[in-house]
Order: sequence, then C-alpha cells, then structure tokens
Amino acid sequence: MNTNEKAQEATEGHIYHRFDEELQALIAMVGKMGELASEQIRDAGKAIKKGDIDRARSILEREKQIDEYDRAIEEEIHRILALRQPMARDLRVLLTVNRLGSYVERVGDQARRVADLAIKLYRDDAKPDERLLAGIPRMAKYVNAMVEMAIRSFQTMDVELALEVIEMDRDLNDQFDNAVRSLTTYVLEDPRRVGDAVHVVLGLRSLDRIGGHAKSIGRQVIFMVRGVSVRHQKVEDVAAEIRSSKDS
Repeated sequence: MNTNEKAQEATEGHIYHRFDEELQALIAMVGKMGELASEQIRDAGKAIKKGDIDRARSILEREKQIDEYDRAIEEEIHRILALRQPMARDLRVLLTVNRLGSYVERVGDQARRVADLAIKLYRDDAKPDERLLAGIPRMAKYVNAMVEMAIRSFQTMDVELALEVIEMDRDLNDQFDNAVRSLTTYVLEDPRRVGDAVHVVLGLRSLDRIGGHAKSIGRQVIFMVRGVSVRHQKVEDVAAEIRSSKDS
C-alpha cells in the first residue's frame, strides 16, 4: 500500500470529505516535502560525521525544493478555500496542512544551518577533533526519527504516534544538555577551542529546534483529528487525555 492509499484509508471515518482527491493530493505533497526534509537532516549529520563538504553543499542546493513545496502547498490551500468553502472538519485539515508546510520548511532551514557548520568546520582541509562533533550525528539521527514519525502520524492520522513524538522531545532536551556539558569540558581543557565549540553549540541548537518543529507537527495532528488545540498543554495532560479517551 502506497502513501496516498494509507492516507486515504486513515481518513476514512475521521474527516468528512467534500473534495477527497484534492485533500489527498495535499497530504501527499506534505509527505514528499517531509521526505525531502528528512533526507536533508540525514545528509547534514553525515556531512558533519564524515567531513563531507560536497554533501553539505548539496543540502544548500536542495533547500530550494523544500521552499517550492511550501509555496505550492500554500497556493493550493488558497485555491481550495476560494473554490470549495470547506466545512469545519475539512477546514481543520487545510489549517493543519498549512501549518505543517511551515514547520517542515523550518526543518529544512535548520538542516541548512548544520550543513553550513560542516562547511565552516572542515574548511581548508581542517580535521576537527571527534570530541567536538560527537553530539551532532547522534542528535541528527534522533531528530530525523522524530520528523519521520511526525509526518507519518499526519499521513495516517495516528494520534498515539503523534503523542510519542511529543514525548520524545524530553529525551532530545536531555541529549542537548549532555552535548553542551561535554563541549564545556572540552573547552575547559583548552580555551583556544572556544570558537569552534560555539559554532557546534549553534549546530546542536538547530537540531534541537528541528525536534521542536516535529513536536509541533505532532500537536497539530492531534488538533486535526480531535478538534482540540493542545499546543499550550503540558505533555502529561495531553497524554492523559488521549489515553483516557482510548480506554473509555
């Protein structure tokens, strides 16, 4: 079963469609945009780990494709709003797609910043200390998983998977804190390392923000399916609400 079929199956019984094909096309566009963003994250992590400047530069070139998807999604939403006058539940889908496009576009922006870091650190055939970069490939792999799961939760309208993404953000925060502490120790051993360490912290912050965007996608999926905004609720409260409704 392909992505479009999965999305169509998942929406049965959840969303009242007056224009199935157009909504499914939008969902598919978000999926393709998410796949491209995920590829950018993976390549950014590999570029840092392997010192692959060519791979990092290709990330910068491909970023335009994510921006093009974002524009196309926004234009299609405007067209549907003008022509279809969607009812409440279909309007939730359109609002969610619009926000997800923005979140994924920001994921691409942050992946580009990690690619920029790779180019900066490996300039002039430099070979940074492995301890300096240790946290980035690990965090890149983790946030990539969050993004992939978040997009899949949207395609399948799986609120429990969306909740899992939201809960993963805590572990990501711990990873960020641990990586910064390791860098602090590294710099204390030789203060001359502080310049590169600052750049790496900014790279770690970009990955942390990617995880935050994945979490936002998860919250938006819950809004789309349940019709209740959980953007400002605590994770525990969101989890309790979802799991209690499943048990009832």
